[in-house]
Amino acid sequence: MTVVVTGGTGFTGTYLLRSMLSRDVGDVVVLSRDEPGKAHARLLSALEALGAPPPVLDAARRRVSTVQADIGRLGLNLPDDRFHALADSMTELWHCAADTTLQADPARLRRANLDGTRNVLALAETAAPGTRVRHLSTAFVAGRRREGLILEGDLDGSAGFENAYEQSKYHAEVAVRDWSCRTGRPVLVLRPSLMIPDGPVPAGAPSHQLASLVSLLVRMRAVHRRPGAAPMTVRLPGHPDARLNMVQVGYAAEAMLDASARMAARPAESTVTTLHLVHPQDTSAEHLWRLAAEHVPEFRFTLGPPPADPNFFERFAAKYFQPFLPFAWHRRSYDRSRLLSLLPGGREPGPPNLDFLFADFLPTRVERRPVAPAERLSPR
Repeated sequence: MTVVVTGGTGFTGTYLLRSMLSRDVGDVVVLSRDEPGKAHARLLSALEALGAPPPVLDAARRRVSTVQADIGRLGLNLPDDRFHALADSMTELWHCAADTTLQADPARLRRANLDGTRNVLALAETAAPGTRVRHLSTAFVAGRRREGLILEGDLDGSAGFENAYEQSKYHAEVAVRDWSCRTGRPVLVLRPSLMIPDGPVPAGAPSHQLASLVSLLVRMRAVHRRPGAAPMTVRLPGHPDARLNMVQVGYAAEAMLDASARMAARPAESTVTTLHLVHPQDTSAEHLWRLAAEHVPEFRFTLGPPPADPNFFERFAAKYFQPFLPFAWHRRSYDRSRLLSLLPGGREPGPPNLDFLFADFLPTRVERRPVAPAERLSPR
């Protein structure tokens, strides 16, 4: 077997690659924008940082190769003969590459997430029939459906989207379904919720989306600079009963591979099978605020109607938290029955642990990351 992976040097891709190399998956080819030597060094460094055991590191050195490619360009920016050689050698494709920047320019997100998916599907179409295709999407293709149960087969954009990232991933899934229908080739679509680390993220490992949110709390705390003062209430717009689904990336990587293996061992039930890689228990906003109060005692966060008379830190949050604020209205849940039917019995993730994000990040970086003068908000 030869498994081709896009996005193998990213947050999810690194964990997925670590799990792959602990199994007998054959050779792995990672597509990266970096030149091969640099990309392979990045992979090894990230795996070492994640504490991959010696057999996995040895497998990475022996069985993983890298190819310099750009999924945003037709033919992946490869010479024709190299493109076809890659397709001919491939028995399985994992498309994990994506731009996950919530506030990025829509055109940039479209190029990376929609055009990139189409270009990777062209590689899959060139490969031999029977080549397995796995597309990493996101549970947030549900967009602005803020309440109710999201079924695994649902793909409905009529409610709109919270940001351009969700929209680009939704259109990428539409493209996957259209491609599968046109070619008759099955695809396994995997939709994780917000993926969080299993524990503290060591230096050298890829970062994750929650790190940027924690860094905003660091900046708020640095601006506060009033030791011993009473906690300041920060009223954020949102539903008091809001909740968010977060799943540990290590569990998600293992579940993806288990589900993929089960799918490969049975006849395809339909051209596209979609699975929700989500946690069985949502994390409430109340729990998040309690954690924040423990580690950032200068503030007390609440959810409710947008304040008519915002204070300085509420204006700060409105400006810098903007990419995250829409999720404070979410109270939806996700069906995962199809996923569970494909996983070994009893395998469930443990409770999400977010303590380390605050305990490890805040105390060491509060004074090292002052807000740049150009980014300061006036307290007027």
